[in-house]
Amino acid sequence: MAAFFSTLGRLLGGDVPQDYKVADVYSGMREMILTISPEKLPILKDKPIYAVLVEMGRPGAAVTMMTVADGAASLYFSNGGGIIGLGEHENVRKESLEFIRLSSQFLPQMKKVSIYPLPKPDQTQFYIITPDGIYTHFAQDSDIEKQSHPLFPLWSKAQDVITQMRITDERRKAEQGH
Repeated sequence: MAAFFSTLGRLLGGDVPQDYKVADVYSGMREMILTISPEKLPILKDKPIYAVLVEMGRPGAAVTMMTVADGAASLYFSNGGGIIGLGEHENVRKESLEFIRLSSQFLPQMKKVSIYPLPKPDQTQFYIITPDGIYTHFAQDSDIEKQSHPLFPLWSKAQDVITQMRITDERRKAEQGH
């Protein structure tokens, strides 16, 4: 019976690894991006890709990097932490927009989905939000980190975005005296 409910939970998108604490604020931000549209954000009109999420399963938490076609970029942690508003900084904005452009090349390798589970620890999952729906691909970290993996270029570009996010966050903290 437990296996039945576990399978049902995965099918409904509710399969959250037991060691993940998922804060309401994280769920809300994630849902906001997964349902983004030109009706909610008119600047997205005529954009082939609205947003891209990269979700990385880590022990104890999932990490979500969010990039939007208007240049917005943030990093969220399932336990409720995060770094928001990073797309206001040119270095992050530039990398984020390049990442979104690059992601279009990988759509043929992804499958369209209507449920959006978090990755398990040691997995990376991409969600590409388009006018036609949401497309995904997930991989074990040990696989996608290899240059031979078909999505390595996309994963590598995501790491570039995260690097710029960290640099910007450290700079902001230093300017604030933290």
